[in-house]
Amino acid sequence: MICSPGSYIQGPGALANLAQYCRTLGGSSVYMIVSRSAYSAWQVRIDGGFRAENLPCTVRLFGGEC
Repeated sequence: MICSPGSYIQGPGALANLAQYCRTLGGSSVYMIVSRSAYSAWQVRIDGGFRAENLPCTVRLFGGEC
């Protein structure tokens, strides 16, 4: 099952605030599928945001399979 919000969020600080946006969906944890290049570029901001929100996040790198 995929739960997707009905909005699109972008702009300065959006990745740092990702955990806050995820929390508004009502879950108690997050499962994130992300490309290796995007995660290596933004890992510090993404992980830091989830730690600050005390929201568990499991990250899996997308291997290109569909």
